[in-house]
Amino acid sequence: MRLPIWMGMLSVAGVVWAAGTANAQVDPAAKKALDESADAIKNMGPCTFTVKMGTEGLGKFGLSAEMQVKLIRGSGKNGHSFQMLGEFNSPGGKPEDIKVNSAYIEAKMGEWIDEPAKTLFIRPLRAVKADPASKEVLSKVQTPSKAFEVLFLESDPFKSELAAPELTMEKAVAVNGEECQVVKATLAGGSAYRMVYISALDKLPRKYEQYMGKPGGLQQIRHFEVKDLNTETKLTVADIHLKLPAGFKTDKVDLPPPPPPPPPAPPAGQRGDSKDKEKGEPEKESDKEKEKRLEEQREKIKEKQRGKAPEEPFVPQSAPPGKAG
Repeated sequence: MRLPIWMGMLSVAGVVWAAGTANAQVDPAAKKALDESADAIKNMGPCTFTVKMGTEGLGKFGLSAEMQVKLIRGSGKNGHSFQMLGEFNSPGGKPEDIKVNSAYIEAKMGEWIDEPAKTLFIRPLRAVKADPASKEVLSKVQTPSKAFEVLFLESDPFKSELAAPELTMEKAVAVNGEECQVVKATLAGGSAYRMVYISALDKLPRKYEQYMGKPGGLQQIRHFEVKDLNTETKLTVADIHLKLPAGFKTDKVDLPPPPPPPPPAPPAGQRGDSKDKEKGEPEKESDKEKEKRLEEQREKIKEKQRGKAPEEPFVPQSAPPGKAG
């Protein structure tokens, strides 16, 4: 299941520099609403919800999804755990990819139920080249999460919207019976904007829309909607793992072992590195090096002695008295 290029383009839509932003303005109330919602997302606890996603104006590149989700948001983008059950339909996807019954565990492992194979697959999220099933991690686990990533999985929620040159507070509306503040973020150039619907109750988003292109022309729209959001649940990671259905088998590949830790550094004075030299600590030398050094010292001493005490010529002397022959 491949994501079309436009999905990446929409996430940065509006970075089309053009004239016409002279009247841009930021309503403090709109900025405050987005800031509060971003903080609420970062601090949200375990939750369950149903999400619907759809697109307009994209023809054969359109997407649609409807899934029930259990989510435990991590402290950073890589710490999330979530379970998804439902459908995710993308262009070029295989018919067997539409059904989603998968889990994402702490950004380390992916799990999915393969109905035809009657198998629960468990794989590292980084595909193992030698394992054919590992190649399915992307389509079975990571791609369907695009249906709610922009709502609850971003490490810096609404970063693009808060940086928009124009933020306005629109008329409040009800989304699935909940009153919501509505913030419109118009991006640079004015050809793209986002609508964020924020619950007045808990400050979490209930609806989000991305528009690219001007009305009346070729306009592309991507929209997300959340309902039955329950933030009072007591989920743990154990609840995120998939349960093995009756009559199914488990096919698991474990995470590769971590690399061994580096060897401990030798005590100071034995490393022979630049830090030891700076401290004036001697380097440890081998016996062979030591013997060579001592031999050089002995040769220097001999040379010095020969230079200070040169041999004198022999001069015969008379014999002492009483010793004459």
